[in-house]
Amino acid sequence: MNEQIIDYSKIPDAPLFVCEINDPQYNLFGWLVIHTVGARGCCGGVRIYPDVTKREIELLAKGMTYKYCICKYALGGAKAGIRMSLDTDKRKRSAILQRFGQHIAPLIRYRIYHPWTDMNCSIEDMACIYKGAQKTMKVPPYDSAYFTALTTFSALLAMRDQLAIPAAQCKVTIEGFGKVGQYLAMEIVKSGSKVIGLSNLHGAVFNSDGLDTDSVIEAKREFGDAWVRQKGCWAQIPADQLHLLNMDIHIPCARTHSLTAEKANQITCKAVVPAANGPCSDEAKGILFSKGVTLLPYFVVNIGGIIGSGLAALGAKDFQVRDLFLTEHFQMISRLLRLSEQKQVSPVFLAKTEADKFYPTLVGSFFKTETKSKLLKKLRTFVMPSQKQLLKEKFATIKDAFNSRFLS
Repeated sequence: MNEQIIDYSKIPDAPLFVCEINDPQYNLFGWLVIHTVGARGCCGGVRIYPDVTKREIELLAKGMTYKYCICKYALGGAKAGIRMSLDTDKRKRSAILQRFGQHIAPLIRYRIYHPWTDMNCSIEDMACIYKGAQKTMKVPPYDSAYFTALTTFSALLAMRDQLAIPAAQCKVTIEGFGKVGQYLAMEIVKSGSKVIGLSNLHGAVFNSDGLDTDSVIEAKREFGDAWVRQKGCWAQIPADQLHLLNMDIHIPCARTHSLTAEKANQITCKAVVPAANGPCSDEAKGILFSKGVTLLPYFVVNIGGIIGSGLAALGAKDFQVRDLFLTEHFQMISRLLRLSEQKQVSPVFLAKTEADKFYPTLVGSFFKTETKSKLLKKLRTFVMPSQKQLLKEKFATIKDAFNSRFLS
């Protein structure tokens, strides 16, 4: 028997395991990919699309491991994907999701896997999955999309400063105008810059003088995603032409590998700041680097969702999370950009190297064992800290994670 030697010195490419769920009775087909497990199990959203693939979910699960390593969290990366038509009626959708929850119930109930929202998977969908797993889910009073948008915005500000572009002259495009994209567009406009192009599955719009985000949001509220087909203070273009606009910074906020090698060859922006997970193919990354287009690592840019949600669950106010992101996170991204320029290597390479440093600790947190007597002694002397103390410690941990990155 040949035994495979596993290298725990850096984040691996292959996942720990892949579970395929095929249940024809419920027209359910999908995957759960667990890339890594830490002391607190693993976490990652559930992506629901008719064309989602196993490879896409594997890449996303690996990306979650990178995020948790950057944050120094004792959580492993995971992701789930379900193939489902976008027009599936509510009753059938609920039944499929509950059935999915039944299939992965032991992993949820024993807190090995913590599923969460993702593209086309709402809080209501999550409640169905948890119901199928026979576990109660508390509906959070916060929106993780807002927190994801905040760290993406702070990264954009750092990039704008690095490129020395005056706020009023900075032109931005956002591919994927969902919840994150909407929050992001509002922040960008408030900062004095212009959002000149937006897209979704139905098409794209642009205005070289800057889109009126209030008008866009109102149109979206009235027409849903079909707003891009309506007349307004914008011109309409095909969605796959958004990257051809004359922008300074492009923000992918859609599917995995939406920025292909072909688009990377055509794009003329100065920088790409991803809100999406895994937005570039490996070939596209190489092309952007050779052209001098700065690509920031998505797993450092969009970590606001996992961090902000954890802080909000402990009672943090929005302004506290915002201040943390627009100071500590902003400074971390600024250091990354300076270090990249100094060493003449890509920010993505530097960020992966930094994440690798924590990986042995993450894996070790799961495999760490203690004697029964030591464990009992800990339990007897353990005093549950107050929520206020937990929040204080959480803020301190995150600040330490941010401030210890990209120093040299």
